[in-house]
Amino acid sequence: MKVKHYHKEYDSYKTERQWALEGFLVAENVEGIELLPSKQSKQPCKYYKPDEVRPATESELQAFFSPKKKDAENRQGHIVRLG
Repeated sequence: MKVKHYHKEYDSYKTERQWALEGFLVAENVEGIELLPSKQSKQPCKYYKPDEVRPATESELQAFFSPKKKDAENRQGHIVRLG
């Protein structure tokens, strides 16, 4: 599997979350490509090129990020404090 960092042709590729942070969402019916983010990575990530994304509305971005915020809040609620 290719490592993104070492291939210049993948410089403009980003993960779904990276695109969302810039105001874009992955378009429908695109496949993307799985790459390793770095040489030390064992888990590949799916990357999308600029022509596989579309501008997102504010409500779409809120919907995209809201489940992740809820997951983070739930994890914080389960922290066990020692001492």
